[in-house]
Amino acid sequence: MKDKIEDIKESFYKKDNIYRTKVFEVIDENEEHYMDLAVNDMLMDGEVLFAYEDAAKDNNFGFIFYKSKSKILWEYIYASDEGIEFDLSLSCWNHPKTDNLSSLELREFAIKLREYINYNELPITILPESIYDDIEKSKYYPNLSEKCEKKVIALAKFWRWGYFIILMPILLIANYLLAKETLLLILSIYFLVYGGYFIIGNTKRFRHIYCAYQDWDGKEMSPSIINWESVGSIKFVIPGFFIFIGLACLIGFLITI
Repeated sequence: MKDKIEDIKESFYKKDNIYRTKVFEVIDENEEHYMDLAVNDMLMDGEVLFAYEDAAKDNNFGFIFYKSKSKILWEYIYASDEGIEFDLSLSCWNHPKTDNLSSLELREFAIKLREYINYNELPITILPESIYDDIEKSKYYPNLSEKCEKKVIALAKFWRWGYFIILMPILLIANYLLAKETLLLILSIYFLVYGGYFIIGNTKRFRHIYCAYQDWDGKEMSPSIINWESVGSIKFVIPGFFIFIGLACLIGFLITI
């Protein structure tokens, strides 16, 4: 195994100040796990490396490597009609296990990758184009640990889904034990609180409310990459809709008493 790892490391070389590799002459598809171990030896923590594959014509194929806290990421990168593009949103860790990057890890990788590309003047476009605008807006928020990110996501899921799950047993109990007008009052309070909390979240720029909006939009939640300008009209539609329902229930309650 050591010989294979050394062979991979020796397959990297520098020509005209650009890294290249003959790694496909050293390993096949069944031996790609050796790449993780070799990259772990080659890179320092927080280091990025790009290398063109020698087998590719016209420099249209290469690898991006990244190491952070003993985690290894490496991705194939191909040239298209628009040039060499790398989509950060598709990145994932390869070692010690296949896993998505947390939003904090993605934020750190994006910054280091841009610095590396600019310093080495590489013809690589990073996608999505909006990510650096999002990161710039995020600088006003303190960095979160991975554990804290999970807590923010859990809280976002509660306000996206859990709040309504709690409503179901309340409705069942109220339907049997309470009069119709009392049920309307409970629903009124319930929806007004929900809509009102989202208004507070908009005003105070709560991370978990931002993430809840992302979930509503079908996007991956990113507690460490916050750009409220990207939320759009949904931040008005959601609270407005539930406040409207709450007021309608309140009017129904007032009519029935």
